[in-house]
Amino acid sequence: MRGVSKTHGGQTAVPVLHGIDLHIGSRELVALVGPSGSGKTSLLNILGLLDRPTSGEYWLDGVSTAEISSAGQRAALRQQKIAFAFQAFHLLPQFTALDNVALPLVYRNAGWRHARRLASERLTQLGLADKQGSYPWQLSAGQQQRVGLARALASSPRLLLADEPTGNLDPVSADAALRLFDDARREQDVSIVLVTHDHGIARRCDRVYRIEHGAIVSATTAPSAASPCLELTAAS
Repeated sequence: MRGVSKTHGGQTAVPVLHGIDLHIGSRELVALVGPSGSGKTSLLNILGLLDRPTSGEYWLDGVSTAEISSAGQRAALRQQKIAFAFQAFHLLPQFTALDNVALPLVYRNAGWRHARRLASERLTQLGLADKQGSYPWQLSAGQQQRVGLARALASSPRLLLADEPTGNLDPVSADAALRLFDDARREQDVSIVLVTHDHGIARRCDRVYRIEHGAIVSATTAPSAASPCLELTAAS
């Protein structure tokens, strides 16, 4: 991202992002931190092609998003390259945990048998092997959140966007989720951007951007973070 700004409203315009410069490398785990209302979710929405910047440039995996004009084209690129792990879960109540994870894979033209096998693997990795046949209303908040994480990772996206992905998890489950993130980065070439208020989670990321009043006020790189081998978003 280069110089990305976002303003809501018309005559009574409300600026929410100011001149964001952001680079995320391939396989990086990046945290966005800051107080509520600082612009983290607005930035996440633009990264996920759910919203468009008022000004500035955003390149996703070598593609200028400014050149993608139609909603259908943006939806297609989003489906191909991006996955979301929502704080509110957004599980379909009429489907089991297994089918909630498998369904997005079917939309990407995977057969049901392959989709359900991969979904089962992801749920097992997150400690939900015995909950695959359960419906969302039969699961705790933490279990639902883990189903949401499994669904996001099952599609092998290039970019995973996660809003407080460990907010409802106990420490053991949160650690399992972060280890699964690391596996996805290493094995599937996934880059991950997460919003978190948990400083312990942020310390385990390669890079931490602090956002206040719609602007990045600091960027911290972990001393052990490896240099990214490919660009995901270009700022040069």
